[in-house]
Amino acid sequence: FEILTLILKEVPWVVDCTTETLYVCLFMVGFILTRLSGGVYIWMDDTRYAGVKFDVHNKFRMNEYDAKIMQWFRRHPRLKMFVDLMGAYLCYVSISHILHNVLFPLICDIREDVIEGLPSMNFDNRTTRTKDMLSEDLNLDEDEQMAVWKMDAGWDSSDDLAIEDEKYLWRSV
Repeated sequence: FEILTLILKEVPWVVDCTTETLYVCLFMVGFILTRLSGGVYIWMDDTRYAGVKFDVHNKFRMNEYDAKIMQWFRRHPRLKMFVDLMGAYLCYVSISHILHNVLFPLICDIREDVIEGLPSMNFDNRTTRTKDMLSEDLNLDEDEQMAVWKMDAGWDSSDDLAIEDEKYLWRSV
């Protein structure tokens, strides 16, 4: 798990691609692995499985490569289990990334609306801690965010504008 996570974190820097492209390719690789090993058919009900079994039997008789690959995996059950697990894990990781880092922020992120309504937004030269926290870069991890917050020694909790921002946040969120 740790090795795969490290590889996925470093690949976009080595290869010139976006992280979304990487995770879409990762999903395809995972699906192809489960398809070739036959693990994708576990999710079907009995009638559809019987139809697929009949179809694969016909493909095997016609000497097609995918049926032969599934037959080979049937003779090597431990390798089949490992490939099924790896394919399912790759699909899970890619879908999880797309959901949490692409779709949910696209649909559920209301920070822009909240930032526009802050009372401190009326003043161009004025900033508050609330305004800074809401407009931070999402690519920073928690440790980097905490380091940025701790460096801000100028924030005073008794600042009237900051208190108005806090009240606005509690009313709107």
